Parts: sequence; C-alpha cells; structure tokens
Amino acid sequence: MRLSVMGRLYGQEMVLPSLAVLLGVISLVAWLSPADKVLGDLVKLVYVHGAIIQVALFVFALAGLLGAAYLVTERAKFFEWSQALERTGILLWVLYILTSAVVMTRAWGGISWGEPRWIFGLQILVVAPIVHLGGILIQSRRVSAFLNVAMAGIIVFLLAQAQLILHPLNPVAASPNVEIKMSYNLLLTLWALTALQLARGLRSAAILRTIPIYR
Repeated sequence: MRLSVMGRLYGQEMVLPSLAVLLGVISLVAWLSPADKVLGDLVKLVYVHGAIIQVALFVFALAGLLGAAYLVTERAKFFEWSQALERTGILLWVLYILTSAVVMTRAWGGISWGEPRWIFGLQILVVAPIVHLGGILIQSRRVSAFLNVAMAGIIVFLLAQAQLILHPLNPVAASPNVEIKMSYNLLLTLWALTALQLARGLRSAAILRTIPIYR
C-alpha cells in the first residue's frame, strides 16, 4: 500500500514538468507551422484552437463512457478516470473559449455573439461545471458517474443544434497543403497527450486524499 501511494505521489509530481514540456513543444510546433494567405500568422492560433476543441470533445465523450462503465461494473478505477477526464474536459473548454475569443476578435473584428458555435461553446462553459459540481455536492459516485454520462449526451445534443454559419466545419481537412495537415495533426496529438497528463495528475490528486469524499 505504501509503495502504491508513493508511486502515485511520484507520478503526480511528474505531471507539472511534463505539462510544461508539452506546452513548450505545442508553442514551438504552432510557431513553425505554415501561415495562411488570408489570415497570415493568426492561422497558427486557429490550428491550436481547433486541436483543443477536438481533444476536449473526445475527453468529455470518454468521461461519459467510463462513467457508464462504472455504473455497470462499479469498479473504482472507471469512476476515478471518469471524474479526472471530466475535470480535464472542463479545463480544456475554458482554454478553448479563450482562444476562440482571440481568434474571432482578430479575424472578424470582434466577437460574434449570435454565431451558433460560439453560443454552443458558452453553453458548455456554463453547463459542464454546474453539472460536475452537482455530483460533488451530492457526494455519490453513482450520481457523479451518471452526470458524466449525461454531460456527454448534452454535448452531443447541443453540438447537433449548432448550425455552421461563419464557423467552417473542418478547414484543415479541406486544405490541399500537406504541411498544414501535418502541423495540425501533430498539434492534435500533443494536445491529446497534454489532456492525458492533466487527467493523470487530477486522478492522482483525488486518490491521494485520505478522507472518503464519495459513497
């Protein structure tokens, strides 16, 4: 037991340095990525912005799947990872909203408050923390796991309602530039690794608490 706790503590201590390295590499890759004829260097932030939301959506979906797995099996690891991933998704979503605001302001001259994808982003920014906090306050693993499942469903429903008006669906995939696709896919991979490390740190932090916070 002591070795297990020490191993988790060591893993938690390694999270911050690894996150710093990953963010440094992300910054370097974004800086070296090709510019756009229309947007210029601003497109580099668009690459980062697009990668963050793709990873965040996947993280929320995975949190929901693991929440469902816990409801079926009641295995503690499923619950721990579901909670850690849910919190990771919320943190990534905050970062996504910030980068989205910067991109819109610089590319469109201001924030388009009526743009459906922006509204969708704000909806999740408000709903996800409230839903997650509800599970924490109720202090029930099964309720928290169910809420993680519900949150994944809410995201799918709201995303399906968000029409594409100003926001393109997937401009990188439509680009004929191989360098752009390579840069974006590399950023996508790096953000996925960042999300994994962040989730590992959040899970370790929760495990190392000595008081039982859930029934």
